[in-house]
Amino acid sequence: RSFVDPRASPAASGSTDCGLVGRYPEKNGLAKPTVHRSISNASPISMNLSWPTSPGAPSERNGIHRRMGNTVGCAEAGQDPTTVGTDELLEGSDSARPPLMWHDLLRPVPAGLRPNRLDQQMEESFVDVSMNVNGQSQSHDVEPRTLLVHHIRENVGLTGTNIGCDTSSCGACTVHLDGLSVKSCTVLAAQAVGSEITTIEGLADTAQADGSATGDQNWHPMQEAFQQCHALQCGYCTPGMVMAATSFLKENPNPTEAEVREGLEGNLCRCTGYHNIVKAVLSVAGES
Repeated sequence: RSFVDPRASPAASGSTDCGLVGRYPEKNGLAKPTVHRSISNASPISMNLSWPTSPGAPSERNGIHRRMGNTVGCAEAGQDPTTVGTDELLEGSDSARPPLMWHDLLRPVPAGLRPNRLDQQMEESFVDVSMNVNGQSQSHDVEPRTLLVHHIRENVGLTGTNIGCDTSSCGACTVHLDGLSVKSCTVLAAQAVGSEITTIEGLADTAQADGSATGDQNWHPMQEAFQQCHALQCGYCTPGMVMAATSFLKENPNPTEAEVREGLEGNLCRCTGYHNIVKAVLSVAGES
């Protein structure tokens, strides 16, 4: 790649060559195009392509690779674009072909010309993920890199599980995985295959199933306590906080205030100062 000092050759028309000239090495006997970019006082930035030729090497303007998405060469050669091979170079008339401009490279590749190899690789990159979410079986094809929190929100459609930090710091995405609270941004969906997942949407159903539901709305005792103690303000951290507190009380049914604060240190709240949250957890522990 070579660069030209724009001060070396100012154009007489008031146009200045920016020197953004990229020359690519020859390969397989074909000279690669040179990209020119210029700024004119009378026109905006323009780009053009030219094909330098070398002795004994054919000009690439005589043919255009189909991956550029330009089917002019097919029409000139009397060929059907949908039947041309992936790596075939289409021969055309050098005199009849207009200069290839930069916007020609932006044309979408016709569907019939797209290589099937990429589509096949994309299909093979998905895995089938099956799990039980809030008592319902869920099966979806996802990318192996998909996080559990994204799977729950985007594929299962349960948006009560919030994304707060993407760094496993805030705990807003906490769910129950086989009865244990986990930050779903730290678990791959593929790792939860065959597991029982409970989100904030299904917490009341579990309480109703075991007979512990309380209040006028038959909520889980922790949900009712958060409402009665006003343990929330903006509410963004509340789903994860409720799920974490519920799991914490299963491990420690009669905690002290210090133990509650330590047990919930992985869940952050920017509004309440935690006082009412701790109060709500202690109230549920006292009732139990």
